[in-house]
Amino acid sequence: MKKLALFAAVFIMDVEAEMAKNLTSPIANIMVTETTNSQHSIQNLSPYTTSFEINGELITLKPSTGVSLDCKFFSELELIVKNVEHDYFVVPCQSKVVLQPTFKIKYKG
Repeated sequence: MKKLALFAAVFIMDVEAEMAKNLTSPIANIMVTETTNSQHSIQNLSPYTTSFEINGELITLKPSTGVSLDCKFFSELELIVKNVEHDYFVVPCQSKVVLQPTFKIKYKG
């Protein structure tokens, strides 16, 4: 299995170049939008440092940061959000995941 190419970046939203469709997220205050881009992106607008496991790779995002992945080898991505009650969902690789400013980490008990 090839490693995901990860590029940490701070994102500037550019909706002109994207045709987007909102998808449902099982976790409150996480917005998922399907795009036509060849990259998957995750943006953390929340005040919390949040960790994800994406197809086996651990990614930690500080507030106001993001990451993008090349969709060359994947059509879907398995996202595991660490330390939340409902921590798992699958999204199309060609999508954008945004942790809203109101997102809160709810630790598993």
